Amino acid sequence: MLFMLSFHGDERRRSAQSDDEEQRLAETHFEYRFTVLERRAKVVFGRALEPLAMTRTVLPGNRVVQGPATPETHALAGYYVIECEDLDTAVDIARQFPGLDDHSAIEVRQISPTWDNQILDSSASRAAIWRLYQDVSSWNRWKAGVRDARLDGPFTAGATGELVVDGRPPMPLRLVEVVDGESYVSQTVLSEGMELRMEHTLTSLPGGGTRIVHRATVPMGIFAVFGLAFGPRFNTGVRKSMTALSELAEAGGKQ
Repeated sequence: MLFMLSFHGDERRRSAQSDDEEQRLAETHFEYRFTVLERRAKVVFGRALEPLAMTRTVLPGNRVVQGPATPETHALAGYYVIECEDLDTAVDIARQFPGLDDHSAIEVRQISPTWDNQILDSSASRAAIWRLYQDVSSWNRWKAGVRDARLDGPFTAGATGELVVDGRPPMPLRLVEVVDGESYVSQTVLSEGMELRMEHTLTSLPGGGTRIVHRATVPMGIFAVFGLAFGPRFNTGVRKSMTALSELAEAGGKQ
């Protein structure tokens, strides 16, 4: 799961800091990143922001004013985007930042998963779902829009094949990573120089059943080729595919 850790503080105090104080703050963030963040989460991105004096705020009516959208006492000073297990873990990671005082705070917020990361809990076993993953020739039974799929060889990393979707010529398919019974990563060439990367992960739930996570990495240039409608259509297709996969696995593959 992806989370944003937003660091807020009093801009007036920040602007009054000496060079030594700014250096100590930078060292604190450096230490925090490499002794806490990198050990407990995957750091996707992180940046400090320039002072508020350089900020412009766009308001309704095409108005632009100098200064921030929030009070100086709660200014956004920087952020990290991290990937970790859940919200409790992200909060615990934020609590370990050593630079908090009475004039600062860290907001922890989950990044919406509706585009790149979709989750569905199924009553089917992990093994039942994995069998459907491995049976590439039957992907058209649950993958939305897929008419045909084949793999030249066993379901292992490095295997290649083709995927045929509605309205498109056959597209090269490759398995990048495979962890037997747990996860696989596929890459499909949508257009020249543009690859769709799909991560498929299965996790057994404590009370039985399986959590299915499908995560897509789509190159932004794809919208210039397929249009802006590609995003919503693709997102809907992923959700339909996961639902069909779950139902088929729950029925023992007999639907």
